[in-house]
Amino acid sequence: MALLFGSFTSPLLAVVLTLAIYVMGHLSRNLLTIGIQLKDPALQRLTEGLYLVLPDLERFSLKNLAVYGLLPDNSTLAADGLYGVLYCTVLLCAAIFAFSRREF
Repeated sequence: MALLFGSFTSPLLAVVLTLAIYVMGHLSRNLLTIGIQLKDPALQRLTEGLYLVLPDLERFSLKNLAVYGLLPDNSTLAADGLYGVLYCTVLLCAAIFAFSRREF
């Protein structure tokens, strides 16, 4: 995220945006739950759209399983790893595109 934001904004704004996306990435599942509880279809679509765009960083948090001594199954680990690789690839491609259009 920082690389993408740093390619088209100032360094301070890139830090602020990266921290905001980090926090929202850890709260994205809660955002989806709030959207489901709301009865307004427009807000439900908005929260679902944000959930699809923001990274779901809770996929990579295994601390709740570690507390109980559990291991996730291999398919979950593979799916989460693939999600991370694809998300990073998309961000890196966007950063390359933004950086290539930048004038020095």
